[in-house]
Amino acid sequence: MMTGWSQVSISRRGAFLGFGLFMMAMGALYGLIWSPLIDDSDRLRDEIQQHEQEARAIQFKLQALQNVDQQLLRVRDEFQLRFQKIPGDLAPQHFRKEVVELSKTLDLTMRSWKPDARVPWDQQVSPFFDIGIKIEGGFYQGVVFLAELEALPWVQSISSVHIIRMTRLNGKVSTVMEVTIQVMSAATLEKVKKLLEI
Repeated sequence: MMTGWSQVSISRRGAFLGFGLFMMAMGALYGLIWSPLIDDSDRLRDEIQQHEQEARAIQFKLQALQNVDQQLLRVRDEFQLRFQKIPGDLAPQHFRKEVVELSKTLDLTMRSWKPDARVPWDQQVSPFFDIGIKIEGGFYQGVVFLAELEALPWVQSISSVHIIRMTRLNGKVSTVMEVTIQVMSAATLEKVKKLLEI
């Protein structure tokens, strides 16, 4: 082998040596430049995929927020329609008058009206105010009364119903019911008015 190398001309030896140096330089360049570039490219590809996943998650959350926003607008519109039916000068006297009229249309007699006496309606801190009502009349009319009472815009809920007495006379069922309703307090009505102005 050495003999073969000694017979190679100096120019060829220079070419082999140059080629060898070139290959070493290319290997060094690959190790120093290309290999880190490939690693960086792989890392960037992974980061891009991660960012795309995050973007999809954000888009999903944004869509969910838009759906919630639409639902809130629908609820606000429904509440605004309900609230428009409430007179501006609302007070417990108005509540009583409306309940008396409702009971009369159903041929019921209102026996008592007991607002919560601990705190006046217009000084109530909690959002709702309890009012106790006692009515007397036909059982079926009483059931209709409860349904129509709950539909009144200022009634938040019927918190309790107790049948005190039930009698049957000439095929008719007569009852005495005690009903507790929760109505919006003055503070709640003011807050609702402000919210609906937004």
